[in-house]
Amino acid sequence: MKILEKLWGGQTLTFEQFIKALGAASDIKLVNLADGGYVSKDKFDAKETELSTANTTIKTLQDTVRKFDGVDVEKLKNDAKNWETKYNDDIAKLRLDFAVETALTAAGSKNNVAVKALLGEFLKEAKLDDKGAVAGLSDEIKKLTEGESTSFMFNAPGSQQFSGMVPGNSGGNPPPTEGDTSKMSYSEFVAYQQTHPDATY
Repeated sequence: MKILEKLWGGQTLTFEQFIKALGAASDIKLVNLADGGYVSKDKFDAKETELSTANTTIKTLQDTVRKFDGVDVEKLKNDAKNWETKYNDDIAKLRLDFAVETALTAAGSKNNVAVKALLGEFLKEAKLDDKGAVAGLSDEIKKLTEGESTSFMFNAPGSQQFSGMVPGNSGGNPPPTEGDTSKMSYSEFVAYQQTHPDATY
């Protein structure tokens, strides 16, 4: 208000005198608020904060982009997709193998490795059904358990021995020493021949 008092000097001024006094005052500047010539401190501070945040965001984005300089993004996407496919395929294979082993053990297989060798062609196309079992496997096992040349590979119903089982040998006895046919039973010897057709004795 002291600045304005200097203009009036304690006198009454007409509008023309007021304009003339303003023009002569170097320390006073008129601004048309309707033209946005004045910004309150709150608005100025808010705008300054907004600009600072924007600059920080831009710098972060620029740093992120620089990390991918020279990187083939499409290749990364394809690699990730291939790894996902391989993971799914490996999991599916593990589930299938487990289902086969379970079914053979339940059927009284004396040597799962030998029986799976006989099921080779079937297992190449085998799929799990919606219950987690191998579709059609029970029929294939039945053919083997009832076959004249393959039934010996299974224990008679009700006589399965499951104590001390090891993978690939569901008869309850430890597998014979590799290649040592002198310690094999007749059924083990036949199974060994089927899985080792080139072996010499």
